[in-house]
Amino acid sequence: MPYYNGNIVKETEVLVEKVQIWIEDYSELGHIKSWSGSFDLPEKHKFSFAHHSECEVQLVDGRKGKIIPNHLDGLTVSFQGSGLLE
Repeated sequence: MPYYNGNIVKETEVLVEKVQIWIEDYSELGHIKSWSGSFDLPEKHKFSFAHHSECEVQLVDGRKGKIIPNHLDGLTVSFQGSGLLE
């Protein structure tokens, strides 16, 4: 699963800054059908699994997409992409 650098944001608030985000896309004929991934939380962050049921990844290459966090394992957050990553 390739990783990308970026931020996790909610509206205008940066929850996790300068994080590596692993993204797996499930492409079909050149179109992204669905995508998911994970990121590791640093020790200091503003992310709350209970309060951020939907947020957004903003990658340094300019792409962004909504995510729905669905699992927390230690400091690793897994998520499902919602809509397009563009």
